[in-house]
Amino acid sequence: ITNDSTRLNSALTENAIQDTCTAIIVLSFSTHVNSYKAIHQGSNWKNTKIIHQHVTSSKFPDKNRLFLASRDVDVSSISKITTAPDVSIVSKGSIKESAVQTIPPVDNKGYLVLVLLFLVTALCALDRVAMSVAILPMGAEFQYSESTRGLISSIFSLGYMAGLVPSGLLGTFSSPKRILSYGVLLWSLAQIATPFAAYTNIQVLLASRFFMGLAEAVAIPTVQTFVARWVPENQRSIGLGLVLSGLQVGNVCAYIASPTILDNFHWDGLFEIYGLVGFLWLALWIPLAQDNPSSSIENLTEISTSEGSIVNEDIPVDKEQIVEDMKGKLGLVPWGEIFKSKEIRAIAVAHAVQNFGLYINLAWLPTYFSQRYNLGVTDSSLSSVLPWIVAAVVGSGSGLIADKFLQQGVDKTLIRKVAQTFALVVPACTLLSLSVATDLAPNDAIAFLTVACASAAACVAGFGSSVQDVCKDYKLTSTLYAVTSAPAVLCGSAGVYFTGVILETTSSWELVFRGTAAIYFFGAAYYASQYEAKKL
Repeated sequence: ITNDSTRLNSALTENAIQDTCTAIIVLSFSTHVNSYKAIHQGSNWKNTKIIHQHVTSSKFPDKNRLFLASRDVDVSSISKITTAPDVSIVSKGSIKESAVQTIPPVDNKGYLVLVLLFLVTALCALDRVAMSVAILPMGAEFQYSESTRGLISSIFSLGYMAGLVPSGLLGTFSSPKRILSYGVLLWSLAQIATPFAAYTNIQVLLASRFFMGLAEAVAIPTVQTFVARWVPENQRSIGLGLVLSGLQVGNVCAYIASPTILDNFHWDGLFEIYGLVGFLWLALWIPLAQDNPSSSIENLTEISTSEGSIVNEDIPVDKEQIVEDMKGKLGLVPWGEIFKSKEIRAIAVAHAVQNFGLYINLAWLPTYFSQRYNLGVTDSSLSSVLPWIVAAVVGSGSGLIADKFLQQGVDKTLIRKVAQTFALVVPACTLLSLSVATDLAPNDAIAFLTVACASAAACVAGFGSSVQDVCKDYKLTSTLYAVTSAPAVLCGSAGVYFTGVILETTSSWELVFRGTAAIYFFGAAYYASQYEAKKL
């Protein structure tokens, strides 16, 4: 591999390497960085991901970390090491490079992590929906036009879009736990600062909402990464369904709690209370969560042995090498394959179409009931609750059903296409019916919108699980999700803004519903014709 390479085999004990594929392990020495590469020959070793990493951190694990690998269930190239090999330094990537990507069954710690992820998705929705409820009294106090209300609601999504790809990359190459912690901290602070921004001027309010969206962009990409790391592949539809049902639960909580908070604390108290909820979640997340299952060596920052610490603290950091290392990590992302893939385009289109209707519902449902049926803030909010309750049930149920069919051997591509077609065609037909039946009673309108929102939630088993289908390396899951989400958020933001424009110029909810239905039909046709559940 390099002119200065030596076989590590000769430095190890006789039983150190046990591998039917004849593993050849080479230690190469460079000026500042010791790098490690495992080359595996033969076709018997399935699902092995070989990554050549340069480690530039000052915390180089020394040779004794190889001993830990012998106890790691994800490493099958090193099955037994009786004594530490006599080599100077082995890079941090030395063990992980030869790890087989197998996910053990979810244990108690895994269920705890999934519950915390469910709560953070609920928090996402809670913080996002707060504005759709508060905009009614805010609009009356500040005399906002319909287009200004639409702009306030959509600017959050623009910030969200701007943060998606950077968040996905951070989740790929950094600790997703740490990234999610910083994200919740920042968007909770922005939520608390919203009243101050609103009383300052509209420009400061827009900047505050943009920043909040930017910070909240870390949430779903990191959730995708955690599910990929903690949940076996044949259970990921239900895993995602349960975790992402927190979005609907958060909507329900926001619509139920917000009117009471508005009555007792004014609209500015709404943002402050919801912001504090984020700090409560952090108080649970930071001490209880971890990036990987307990068996993974990636969770351990320092291993102590009877001979003392095995982490070498004396190696200097080469800043130029750090830059080169980051470039190398970005190079691991298969950008060409991503942008050329028709499967990725199908996921992006389905996501964009789904977001177009979702964002309109989140931002405008209370306003719809207020304008169409002259309901107050409390009644408008409560009228928006039922669709999201049923949507939470349908989202989780669709994931469970999809996994059951998958375990019975049904083609994965067929499962995804059926679920996604259902999630777009049924809401489209419902909205068309709602646009024709203009004299409905409030309860009838709630019933129509409940069908539309609930059926759309089946997308969890459609495009929502598709990123997991096409991603070979779980570490790239957050990046792939971010790449497909960015155009989706832009589409959703456009839907929110132009709904405000349409209502301001025509006052026609029928036009809004028909336009959304047409976009739904297009998305269903495109995804069904283009998507295949195959790895990139």
